[in-house]
Amino acid sequence: VETLPVQRPPSPGTQRTRCWERSPLAMRAVTTALLPRAAPLLAALGAAQHHGRFSRRFHARPSFAGQERTWRADRPVGLDGVNRSWLPSPTELEAQPLVRRSKQFARDLRNWGRYAKALRCVACNAPVTEVRTPCVGLGSLVVSFAQAYARAVAAGNTTRLVQDQCGWFAKDQSRSCSELFGCYAPSLQEACPPEACGVLAKPSGVKLLRKWGPTLHFSAVLYLALHGHLGLNREAPPPLGRADCAVVHVRRGDACVNTNRRCHSNDEYVEAARQLKDAYGLESLRVVSDDGNLPLDRWRRLGYDVEVLSRSEAYDVSRSVAGAAKSLRDHFPEKRMARGELGPTATQDALRDMLGPRTLECRAFVGSFSASMSKAIFAQLLIRHRRGAPLLSGGGRGRR
Repeated sequence: VETLPVQRPPSPGTQRTRCWERSPLAMRAVTTALLPRAAPLLAALGAAQHHGRFSRRFHARPSFAGQERTWRADRPVGLDGVNRSWLPSPTELEAQPLVRRSKQFARDLRNWGRYAKALRCVACNAPVTEVRTPCVGLGSLVVSFAQAYARAVAAGNTTRLVQDQCGWFAKDQSRSCSELFGCYAPSLQEACPPEACGVLAKPSGVKLLRKWGPTLHFSAVLYLALHGHLGLNREAPPPLGRADCAVVHVRRGDACVNTNRRCHSNDEYVEAARQLKDAYGLESLRVVSDDGNLPLDRWRRLGYDVEVLSRSEAYDVSRSVAGAAKSLRDHFPEKRMARGELGPTATQDALRDMLGPRTLECRAFVGSFSASMSKAIFAQLLIRHRRGAPLLSGGGRGRR
């Protein structure tokens, strides 16, 4: 039997030292073990401080799909932390899971589309979730609705948008209506034969979310809401080539006078375009923006053919008529739209920037995911091309 030494308390006047106090190597080992566990907490605290206005408005840190804690589910398809910049090599771009499993993804997306459209069918009598959104920025309105719509579809419900009078629709003169859906976008209810309701008894409605993650599920919901279909009649695109275009969303306006948001400089957008040029040799750049002061000549000197899709004379938030407004809220685009300062077709122009074919034809993206318009554009690119697009994000949860 081995006799263990008796541990005696330290004598008075002596001080017990720990192993890391005696050995620098031990100290390094302890630090190395603890830092990875602390890094996510530190990153989360930094992100929470960076998005003050968005946090106050929606009472949560912004996430791409509105489900930040479930982002881990995106890892199997390569979309974990989609709010970060992603600039893979051409080889890595074609090796992403959405490309390697393209047929499987298209089949699951098609089955989910049948399920989601059956929920919208009047004859199927699906439970209704009423979504109420305040009259906020147009991008925020669309994205927040799509987040609620995604939760409703996952629960087997159809959705109805309930909204008080909003200047985006009441003041816009391009359409003789005052609602988003059923006017500027397809109706959320449609007619269908009763036999189409049989798909609701199958588990295909939750398979897309469970198998492909919340970001793709949110993107599919948003695309279906804005277009009424999922674009599955198009063939899968070939590998990214020089003839493809990149779309740049430049968000200025009230972001440049709001201390809780970051107004990105022209230098940042020029540098992002340069990185895309170096990585893929793209020759075409299409721009959507609420600002008329854009670095067009600098982009052209990089070798791009630049096309501005926005009508800056009608939708220009940066040159505010309310420049002498006493409060920041008076600069918000929804407030300016209600005052009639953004032009008679500003809503139609902004929606064309968001979901128009010239925007969604592009296969690389530069924007800022602190802006909901950027989120909406990138989400549609995921479904339109059925693959992750290279992106350079000036905001969101950081960089990768």
